[in-house]
Formats: sequence, structure tokens, C-alpha cells
Amino acid sequence: MNNTPHSCRQCQSFQTTGFHLLSNQNQALFDNFKHAHNFKKGEVLFDQNDNIGSVFCLRMGLIKLETMGREGKSVTVGFIKGGEVLGLGSVLANQPVSFSATAVEDTSTCTFKGEVFRQVLRDSPDLAIKFMTDAFKELRLLQSRLLSGVDKDVPCRVAEALIYFVGNIPEHKFTRKELADWAGTTPESVIRTLGHFEEEQIIAQIGRRVEIRDHSRLQEIAGIIV
Repeated sequence: MNNTPHSCRQCQSFQTTGFHLLSNQNQALFDNFKHAHNFKKGEVLFDQNDNIGSVFCLRMGLIKLETMGREGKSVTVGFIKGGEVLGLGSVLANQPVSFSATAVEDTSTCTFKGEVFRQVLRDSPDLAIKFMTDAFKELRLLQSRLLSGVDKDVPCRVAEALIYFVGNIPEHKFTRKELADWAGTTPESVIRTLGHFEEEQIIAQIGRRVEIRDHSRLQEIAGIIV
């Protein structure tokens, strides 16, 4: 559903998106050519292999990114939260997206046509560097997860998933299925593993919420060196 866009300067995500790095002229360009949208929980923003042609900026909410595996099973590849952008790689490469995007919570976005975003990036090296840095961090995380699927056991992968969810999207009441999809295992395995972690007083489960009690031990299980 569309609504009337407001100025980027008035957005709570103005700093975290990096748009504060833009000149006044380019901020005005964004304000003039963006479109605001609201998505209900469960609504699909776009499907895998779509040519989206626009960059999404999340004002608030949470989006899950999924791709279809070889056996027809959906695999969670990441989450996008308020203050982050989505679809930049597809727009810059002029290629279809390799994942689908679904609102996990009620979500508000602004979209910018690809040609407008490319023009702004050409004029804004600081913002371009920020996006390159963010993309590098995301690539490192994806590489780590791919290696985890090959080299690490279920407790290790569940520990990694907990650290990611609690550290990156602490306000989201994640389900055991979401943990399982992230860790590449089954909800049943996640439930058993969380039970073991709780017995060892590494975590506490309060309903759907998981509270980490021993960060050092959880990082040790996940194989994270700090």
C-alpha cells in the first residue's frame, strides 16, 4: 500500500542508512523521486528472480530474505531491519534478485528507482563506500554460514543463530522455526539444543524469548573468537 513520503531528514533511519552523508541537493533528489509503501506481516515484497529495478530503504519493520534450495526447500539467507537498504546489488548489476523478500513484521519502506540511486551514488563517494563496507560484512557473514553448514555441528550452528538474532534484531520475537531456518536444521533439533543450553545455564527461555546468560560460553560453542 502506498502512502505520502516524508522528508528523509525526518526519518528515524536517516543516520543509519547513511543518507546524512548526502549533499542537500541529493537529499532533495531522493525526497522528490521516492515512493513510500507499507507492507503487512507476511506480505511479499518481491519474489526470487524478479527484476525489481528499485532500491528499498526500510524506515521500520523487518524483512526476511529467502532463496530456494536444490531440493525445493526455502533457505533463509538474511534479514533486513529498519535503517538498512535492500536490492542495491541487483540494481547496480542490473540483474534479477537471487532471493525473495517477505515482511516478518508490519514494515514501512521507501523505494528509489535504480537510475536515481545510481546517479546519487556517483555524486556521493562517502555513501558508496559505506554501502561497499556493509556489503563486505554481509559477504563475510554469508561465507561463515556456508562454512558452518559444512564443518559445524547443530549446537554450534544454533549458537551462531542465537548470537545473530539476539545481537542484530533483539526486538524481534523469533520463532524456533526461524532459528532452525537460519541454522540449517529442524525446529525439533533447535528445541532440543535450546533445552541443553538451558540445562547448562547458558540461556534462559521465557516463552518465545531467549535470554543469553553466558555469552562467553555461547561464543565458545559457536566457534567465535573474541
